[in-house]
Amino acid sequence: MTNQFRNWMFIAMVGVVAYLAASVMQPFVSALLWASALTILTAPLYEKVRNGCERGRFKKSAETIAGLVACLVTILVFVLPFVIVLLGISPQAEGVGATDGSSRSIERTLQNLDQQLASVKASVGASSFSLERTWQENQKEIVSGLQAPLVGVLKSLGVTLFSLGIAILAQFFLLRDGWKLKEGALDLIPLEHAQTERLLQRLTDTVWAVFYGTVLVAMLQGGLIGAAYAYVGLPNWLLLTVLSAVMAIIPLLGAPVVYFPVAFLLLFQGKTQEALIILGFGTMFVSNIDNVIKPFLIGGRSNLHPLPIFFSILGGVFFFGPIGVISGPMLLTITLVVIEALREKTKLPDAPETAASE
Repeated sequence: MTNQFRNWMFIAMVGVVAYLAASVMQPFVSALLWASALTILTAPLYEKVRNGCERGRFKKSAETIAGLVACLVTILVFVLPFVIVLLGISPQAEGVGATDGSSRSIERTLQNLDQQLASVKASVGASSFSLERTWQENQKEIVSGLQAPLVGVLKSLGVTLFSLGIAILAQFFLLRDGWKLKEGALDLIPLEHAQTERLLQRLTDTVWAVFYGTVLVAMLQGGLIGAAYAYVGLPNWLLLTVLSAVMAIIPLLGAPVVYFPVAFLLLFQGKTQEALIILGFGTMFVSNIDNVIKPFLIGGRSNLHPLPIFFSILGGVFFFGPIGVISGPMLLTITLVVIEALREKTKLPDAPETAASE
């Protein structure tokens, strides 16, 4: 058996093992991305608790205690509110348009719209067309069409919750033993250690910038406009709050995609005061949070342009699910840093200066 054949056999075996390993880990990619993001966000807390334990009586178990505290804080701050909101919006999502009160409200809105559009319908020869009658005749089909995607989103959120559970377990080990993995990664990555450290630092800055500048601001915007929804007495205010927060995460869209239609529907229902409250509060306070709070929160942590962030967030969400909000910009940052490193590695040395002619 020749050495060349043995080499090819070894390469084939490595390829098969790599494929099997990737297949085994594929269902947990989302959980590992969650774990990476959560580890970066809770690393300062972990270091603070660990240092405190090392100065006290728990020096031997300082890393374990610090990891458990960081995971507990993650559960209280991230997972528990997520579960509460999920349980709260599930009945509202399943009952969209299905209750008698909601149906009557929609009918009144459509009746007002028919009255407002009467002259337009007459001018185009469609006087007999009625939005109210169309709703009454097709209510079941329309409601089921609205419910199906909402219930599908709720099911995906349930899968996300399961992934979060696995992610928290992985987060504990990443916090406690991450320094060991880092040493191995520095040896495996075909870049100089300084470049790898710079890559890791930029990843950390990106996660913090996206979390504070996108996720946290979107949650704040959703919470503020949600308070306005609840104040005016909207029946599905919690569901609308979540939708507003989700839209606020997406650059160039934002919470107005939700609260503008809500305000106009209230206006067509004759609830002028409620509509003005939603519209005024949203435009004056909610939509201006980006300009006031975001620069203060993220500072100079991220130098990414809003357009690449927009596509990386959308692509990340489509590919990875909710964690794509953070993992998309993370992958974009990795790509940019690797390209920068390759450019430095392949850059030709400056041509030597020619001697001055005598």
